[in-house]
Amino acid sequence: MNLKNKKRIVFISVLVVSISILHYVTSYTSPVSHDVYRRLYYLPIILAAFWFDKVGGLSAAIISSLFFLPHVLKQWMMIPFQPYEAFFEIILFNVVGYVTGSFAFREKIEKKNYQQALKNLKETHIGILQALSVAIDARDHYTQGHSMRVKELSLKIGLCLNLPEQELLILEQAALLHDVGKIGIEDQILKKREKLIDEEYEKIKEHPFIGNKILLPVKYLNECRQIIMYHHERYDGKGYPDGLKKEEIPIGSRIIALADTYDAMMSDRHYRKAINEKKVISEIKKCAGSQLDPDVVKAFEKILLEEKKLEILENKDN
Repeated sequence: MNLKNKKRIVFISVLVVSISILHYVTSYTSPVSHDVYRRLYYLPIILAAFWFDKVGGLSAAIISSLFFLPHVLKQWMMIPFQPYEAFFEIILFNVVGYVTGSFAFREKIEKKNYQQALKNLKETHIGILQALSVAIDARDHYTQGHSMRVKELSLKIGLCLNLPEQELLILEQAALLHDVGKIGIEDQILKKREKLIDEEYEKIKEHPFIGNKILLPVKYLNECRQIIMYHHERYDGKGYPDGLKKEEIPIGSRIIALADTYDAMMSDRHYRKAINEKKVISEIKKCAGSQLDPDVVKAFEKILLEEKKLEILENKDN
């Protein structure tokens, strides 16, 4: 049992004892208050039913009945065979506990089913996006798996920066689809082995805009679309398509910019071989404050350090 539920049990117990004492004492001093405290017995029963379902409701009802019983016996001794209403109250305690607990239980089951359905829907959406990203990367064997790797690194950085769960979901979607606009770029440009001429490079720079246009009809991906649109902006404002700078650029775009750069440099391309990891990391550090967000670079460095520590520990265990 967790600490929260333990505190709830203590609270209900104290509440039952307090109400029973006040109810008993006021039977000699104030008939009006006495009747009010009698009605308050239902409060801990309802709370217990709401927090702990039928078991909690019935348990609280039984305990309340035991505390209520001395009052019934006192009435019986004073006026034999008269306190039938009080006995009915005890029965009602248990009915309220059971019925309220049943409703609470059903509501929790419905909520759980809804949450599971929502989870399944999210997983389906991500699965579809992953399939689409694989299809995009498959156009060129040099970029196979690129979007998945960008997604994985982006999520690590997002977690390191303590992004909320919803923002992480949007980041995951955007990372998977960040290159969807390359569908609109000709193969002869994407797969060119030589250095691109200015006209071809300008064509390549259109892919964030094309991606934004492709996803425009999908309302569910509105926030994701904005991240994709600006993932080639630079922290110093010298990027494209709109020359945004610093916090003007969505945080998701700033994260994907680093993940995309890292994976691109670490992978073979038509026009060059993969670059040594130490050199890549050094280059990324140099880009902090110019091309890349310094906070995102710090998060990236922290992730590398943690992974290196983990690798050392695993090697020791082996």
